[in-house]
Amino acid sequence: MQQPYLTKWLEIRSIEERESGDFFMQVDFVCGQTTALVWKVDSFTGQQIRRALTETEDSDIKFRLSFASERSSLDQQRYGQITRYGRNAVRKVKYACSETFAEQLAVLKRIGDAGELERASFIAPSLDGRNSGGIEPEPEPKPDPKPAKAAVNAKKMVSVGAALLVLILLFYFSFSKSSLMDEKALANTDGTALGEGVAAEGKSAQGERLTAQTERESWVKTAAAAVPAASGPPVPLKPEFRAPAAVSLDKPVNFGISKESVAITFDDGPSKYTKEIVDILEHYHVGGTFFFVGAQVKRFPEAVKYVSDQGLAIGNHSMTHSNLQKLTAERQQAEILQTNKLIKDITSKPVVLFRPPYGSMNGHTRKAAEGADMKIVLWNRDPEDWKSKNSPQHVLNYIEHAQAGGSVILLHESEKTVSLLPQLIEYLQKQQIPIVNLE
Repeated sequence: MQQPYLTKWLEIRSIEERESGDFFMQVDFVCGQTTALVWKVDSFTGQQIRRALTETEDSDIKFRLSFASERSSLDQQRYGQITRYGRNAVRKVKYACSETFAEQLAVLKRIGDAGELERASFIAPSLDGRNSGGIEPEPEPKPDPKPAKAAVNAKKMVSVGAALLVLILLFYFSFSKSSLMDEKALANTDGTALGEGVAAEGKSAQGERLTAQTERESWVKTAAAAVPAASGPPVPLKPEFRAPAAVSLDKPVNFGISKESVAITFDDGPSKYTKEIVDILEHYHVGGTFFFVGAQVKRFPEAVKYVSDQGLAIGNHSMTHSNLQKLTAERQQAEILQTNKLIKDITSKPVVLFRPPYGSMNGHTRKAAEGADMKIVLWNRDPEDWKSKNSPQHVLNYIEHAQAGGSVILLHESEKTVSLLPQLIEYLQKQQIPIVNLE
């Protein structure tokens, strides 16, 4: 059964500055359907975004706004990211933004569908290119406040009256029920069981009481339904965590998977690009498998935890990224076990996948992996993204001309991977092939 995946993104259509100094940005919120929105942006962020949009002469270019942002440790400034899609190239552009804007991005990231957009108070629907929803609309004649005030007062009186009616009926129902129980208790003061007293009642009298009780309950329900529901903003719901689909490997050495799925793998991390890669995978709700080098795990432990917390798969890529064929059996075992311990200490999860650097291994490698209850994972799709001459488009062309189903794609953590990954995922999703974790 094919597993559907949700695609969600923000595409910037235009941004303009008003006399007030505020910026208003027209965006398309795509989440199952496309919803045009107007976003009021602070002056500082608006200037930065407008500069990023105007740094091109290509009229056909599109701008996709990332939901993620990060604070630079160098200047303590918050930065967001825009992906520029052209006919021949894809480029990531960073822009400085305010903390308020970063919080607004986080709100939109948590929204699961267009129906929840009312939670984002800083945006409004765009109707026929005009603003609405309170974001500086064109002046209109002010309506007479008196009729509106009278209507509100009338509504309040109806609500109060309905509430009093409910309280009266509840009191009457409680009093009647209490009286009935008192009568039964008095009828059994001579030691006769309550059940016997009820059974001794005449059918006619019992039927009358049941009918009256049913009528009272019906009146209470009817009156309660007449009370208007409490108004106010909806309570935000915490998005339900959805772990990506996974494929279990059943061979000691694996090159591919079943044709119903595809796996994207990332070598040589963790790195400064890990979080960006994870955010892209999480944005598209797809899986990914990261093969970490132990020496890098020591440098970026927070990145390891971030991958694990997002439900993505983590594998072992040796301790020092050495050519294992040139090492002794004992040294190969140490390369694997040391890295396993580093990763498990951070994630509290066992590591069950191993990828030898360069795909170089021998019998000692297989024995060491088997002794650690691990499966060896190689690949069957290598676009050689690490070569400087291979542009992101070259990598995409390679994947598009290969059979996608059953692929284990080899990529490396780099700026190039961050640039090409969204288009790669969208291409695979158009083929209706689930992108899975390996396990």
